[in-house]
Amino acid sequence: GIIFWDTMREYHNVEYVNPLTSTNPCGEQPLASYTACNLGNLNLVNFVGADGEFDYEALGEAACVATRFLDNVIEYNMDNHALPKIREAVASDRRVGAGLDAE
Repeated sequence: GIIFWDTMREYHNVEYVNPLTSTNPCGEQPLASYTACNLGNLNLVNFVGADGEFDYEALGEAACVATRFLDNVIEYNMDNHALPKIREAVASDRRVGAGLDAE
């Protein structure tokens, strides 16, 4: 894909606090120096019942669990960062992203 870096920086509100320097490998998460983001996804197929109805309540519950899980991953990995600056940035920002996909 293509990232319009200058446009992204112009409209991203973190630029006022900590300027962006990169993105994660797929480009969906702009990052400042020494920051990281834990990503996960929920497969929408898992929320369709045998009757073909979509279970929005189950998706909402799963989104809460996924967010809690990804934050737990941050805590679990806190002492495994290569540099103290990374640990400090991760502890401060606690960035997580739970996306959606389908088979």
